[in-house]
Amino acid sequence: MVEDDCFEWICGKQNYRSSDAAYCGRLIVTNDLFDEALDWGVKKPERFAFRVTWALEHAFSYSPARLFDYCERITDNYLQANYFGVIRLYSKMMVRLLSAPKTDLSSDRVDRIVDVTFTRLIDSAIPPSVRVWCMDILCGLPHQESWIDEEISEVLKWFRQSHVPSLQSHAEMMCRKVGL
Repeated sequence: MVEDDCFEWICGKQNYRSSDAAYCGRLIVTNDLFDEALDWGVKKPERFAFRVTWALEHAFSYSPARLFDYCERITDNYLQANYFGVIRLYSKMMVRLLSAPKTDLSSDRVDRIVDVTFTRLIDSAIPPSVRVWCMDILCGLPHQESWIDEEISEVLKWFRQSHVPSLQSHAEMMCRKVGL
């Protein structure tokens, strides 16, 4: 069975590199394993979840239209993800979704995304590689309430003073993007 072969290969590979993720991404597209990869990306142990999600990111780059077919599942997985590497990859997918005008999110879903993303952004235990994507997500969301824009502005200003270079430079870029 192709699904088992693909995911067993991911699981058993000792040194998993970008070329491996790309290869598995092509397998996901060719064999239409998007549902399985989305399931396994949040339900498996960290190492395996990261590898499957990385392959899924590649699959969506090979088949961009499919990203929008799975908008709700990607959003749900972003909200549920527990491992930093997996959160970072789902954050990147969220930014791609939010940058397209055809992405339609309910106000309830937007509220949940705002809540989880703000929590991750201000949590110092979250790596900068995740937090910079949180800035992009918050700036890309359709905001229905002014307090969200005010909070984003304050957080971006605070990060501009950060001692973490990646957070500082990204906050600077986002401030320019939103006109601060």
